[in-house]
Order: sequence, then C-alpha cells, then structure tokens
Amino acid sequence: ARDLNVNYHTTLRWWKYYEGTEEVAYKKSEQNSEILHSFTTEHNEYIKELLDNDPQLYSDDIINSLTERFEDFTISKSQLNNHLKNTILITVKNPMFEPEVRNSVGNLQTRFEWFMEWKDSDLDFTKN
Repeated sequence: ARDLNVNYHTTLRWWKYYEGTEEVAYKKSEQNSEILHSFTTEHNEYIKELLDNDPQLYSDDIINSLTERFEDFTISKSQLNNHLKNTILITVKNPMFEPEVRNSVGNLQTRFEWFMEWKDSDLDFTKN
C-alpha cells in the first residue's frame, strides 16, 4: 500500500472484497466504463446557431429548443451545462432579476432617511 501510495484501510477493504468475490474491486462493472454522449455534431451546430442568433439564452431555453427540434431528445440541465462548458467552451448563466420595488423612489427615500437618523445618533456598531 505504501509503495502505491494507497491508504492502508482502502487496501484492506479491497482485499476483503477480493477474498469474498474473487473480483478486482475497482472493476465492478463494465457497463459504465464508457461515457455515452447523447450529443451529435448536429446538436452542437444547432446550439451554436441558437446562441449566435440570441446570445442572451440560458440553459432552460436551450433545453426547450433542443427538445422541440429533435424528437426523443432529453437532457438534464447539469448535463447540458457540462457539455457546453467542456465541449463547446461556453458557459451559460441564469439571469438574476431584481424587483422594481427594491430601487423604487419611495424605497430609496425611506432607506436614506433611516441612514440619516442612524448616522446622527450615538450608536456605534464598532463599540459595545
């Protein structure tokens, strides 16, 4: 274990598994040995075309557009984002909207008045 830089307890677990099943622990299944990509070059070209036409799209829009264009195409948002990041080298962010009330004139005035009252008082948050 030291020669291979593997934790001692990990090698014990592997050895117990090998004694019980006579299979190598890290090759339990060959079904998941290869990553299957559901994207084809046609999908990639369509995504690039979508983003060229509307660069403000976010992942939900891309997923909806892909499922409308290609029959029986399903993909999760995380899988799409990973594909965009690693294959097409594009990151897509979700928009963050602020409510209009937050920066309304009345709300700004209220916050300004509260600050002026606090500033003129003898409260000091740096001292007890």
